[in-house]
Amino acid sequence: MTFSKKIKIHWPSALLSVLLALTVCFAIAGRERVETWIDVRLEIKDVPEGYVLMNGNSLPSSVEVRLRGPSGLIRNLAGQNMPMLISLSNIEPGYNLINLDGNDLPLSGAFDILEINPNAVEIDVDQIVEKEVKLEARSTHNPPPGIRKIELILPQNTILLTGPRKVLEKITKVEALVSLPASILSRELILPSYISLPQGVKASPSHLNVRLQVEGEPKEMIVQRSVSLTPSTSQQKLKVNPPAVTITLQVPFDWNEKNPALSRIEAVVELPGNELPQKPLKLPVKINLPKEVKVLSIKPENVTVELTDGFLQSSRINGMDSRN
Repeated sequence: MTFSKKIKIHWPSALLSVLLALTVCFAIAGRERVETWIDVRLEIKDVPEGYVLMNGNSLPSSVEVRLRGPSGLIRNLAGQNMPMLISLSNIEPGYNLINLDGNDLPLSGAFDILEINPNAVEIDVDQIVEKEVKLEARSTHNPPPGIRKIELILPQNTILLTGPRKVLEKITKVEALVSLPASILSRELILPSYISLPQGVKASPSHLNVRLQVEGEPKEMIVQRSVSLTPSTSQQKLKVNPPAVTITLQVPFDWNEKNPALSRIEAVVELPGNELPQKPLKLPVKINLPKEVKVLSIKPENVTVELTDGFLQSSRINGMDSRN
């Protein structure tokens, strides 16, 4: 005779047992010690006042660190962007070899640091000092057309520099660079300058204006002037043909058509003798000029001077009456 007994499972207790078993497995696995390499960024701190890091751009941005520790904790390090802090509080001027060790890493005692690659970095620091040097001005390109000479005048002959001692020791002068405009229409102007300095060096003042004294090639200018007669009392009795002339002048480079000195330019014809001419005369035109101006040409060079029609008719009638 066979007897069977139905086994009843208490499901809540069974699930709890499975969870406890899994927890124990994960705990054992997490305590397993493993090795791995991680990237750690380098971070400089505590640079003494009055010192500057000279080779900061050439230092490695990160180092590789080989760790041993619990696998669970090792997994947590991934993506943390961990820093390695390098203190320069006791640094000396010049090149310093800084050894890298685990004391610079924010890690707990659960980790063993096996290797750091590279295990040292060379750091160059220098003292910040001041030095007064000669200051010169220079234009960055040639003068524009029509300008034959430019003199650059600085408000001071020296300038105070601040920077690393090793850099300033090599500097005896600096230049204030001036960018010239495409055209210059003035004998004197003020332009800003850029002071050319090595990296890490500052100047006081940082900006200077430069005064430019300019010499330019004379240029041509064409004007027209009515012809006047001398003595002027004969002006209403005589007419000039043509009544105006065209004058080609050589004027200073900075003159334009609105220059008030141009009003002093006159075209004049001198009458011979004291009597009015009874027949047309061809006479030369003379130009009165400011001293800065030269005449290149006059068109026409000679004009015809004769009695006006009304005065000529009156003269003929008077002449006939006198003959009678």
